Amino acid sequence: MGTKIILEEGLGVTGVFDVTEEFEGGPGVIHGGVLSAAFDEAMGSISSHLNTPVVTAHLEIDYARPILLGSRLEIRARIAGMVGRKLYTTAEAYVDGSGLVVATSRALFLTIDPEEHFKDTAALSSRL
Repeated sequence: MGTKIILEEGLGVTGVFDVTEEFEGGPGVIHGGVLSAAFDEAMGSISSHLNTPVVTAHLEIDYARPILLGSRLEIRARIAGMVGRKLYTTAEAYVDGSGLVVATSRALFLTIDPEEHFKDTAALSSRL
């Protein structure tokens, strides 16, 4: 997706990517699923603060404004809380350096042991 994610001080990350034609959904705007993936990637990468891998358990998005092709999307994500294996996160999306929120997201991630969690599917991937 060409996303650049920057680990921030504290418990947050900022992800930035350019909304190109390949991400088009409706005419001239980003596909909602692409925005969903960007939120998931940004919020999931927060686990690097904790040095523990996570998987997405729940993800919700509120779309506030259309995001035009040619925009630069910035997602600011942070940890909202952690209880046991549950990692709660929130995020906002902005375009072109504006202070205008175009979408928000909340997610629940679960910490995992990758070898145990992916034991049945690891052979299908070269990522592990």
